Amino acid sequence: MSENRWKNYYTKLCSGAADAAAKIFADFARIREQVFLFRRALHDSTIPEASLQGAAANLAVLISPTCLRVEDGTLWGWEGVGPERGSCEGTCQHVWNYAQALPLLFPDLERTIRESQAKYGIDENGGWHFRLKLPLGIKAKTDWKRPCVDGSFGEIMKIYREWKISGDTVWLNSIWPLVKPAIEFAWSPKNPDRWDPERTGIISGRQHHTLDMELFGASGWL
Repeated sequence: MSENRWKNYYTKLCSGAADAAAKIFADFARIREQVFLFRRALHDSTIPEASLQGAAANLAVLISPTCLRVEDGTLWGWEGVGPERGSCEGTCQHVWNYAQALPLLFPDLERTIRESQAKYGIDENGGWHFRLKLPLGIKAKTDWKRPCVDGSFGEIMKIYREWKISGDTVWLNSIWPLVKPAIEFAWSPKNPDRWDPERTGIISGRQHHTLDMELFGASGWL
C-alpha cells in the first residue's frame, strides 16, 4: 500500500512561496491580460443576467479548495468543502457528471480525470468505481462499494464528450482498451447487480446511483 501522502502539482513548478510569487510577478502582465479578456468575454455577452451570474458563481469552484492537482498534473476533486475539511472524496463520478465548465475551458485538464479514472477506477471484473482514491495508483477492487450505474455510464459519455471536443482519435484509441470492460460490465455475469443481463439496451437490474439509494427495473430517469 502506498503511503497516504501526496504533493500538489505546484510543488513541481515552484520551490517555495517566494519562488511562486516571483514567477507570478514576472508574468503578471500576461496573466492580467488573460484574466480581463475572459472577464470581458463573459460579462459583455448577451447572456441573460441570471444565467450569467449562475455560471460565474459556479466557475469559482475551479479555484477553490474543492479542486486540487496532484504531482503528475491530474485534477482531483471533492464533492464540496467546508471550513476545515473536504466532503466526499474522489472526483465522484455521478456528482462530477454535472460539471461542464472544465471540459470546455480547460479540456486538457479535464482529460486527466478521464485518464486517471480509467487507469485506476476499474476493477478486474470491469466494475467502474465512483470514487478515486489518493495517492494515485491505488487500483479499484471488487470488494469496494458497488459501482454506480449513473457514474459508470456518465464516465463513458464524458470520454465521448472529450473526444468530440478535442477530435483526438489517438487519445480515444489509447483509452478504449481500459474502458471497454466497463461497458461490457453492464451485461457481464460478474456484475452482481445485473444491469442489463439480456443486452437489451435497457437497464433493468439493481441501480445504485447519485441519490445514495437503489432503483430496480426500467427507469426513465437513469
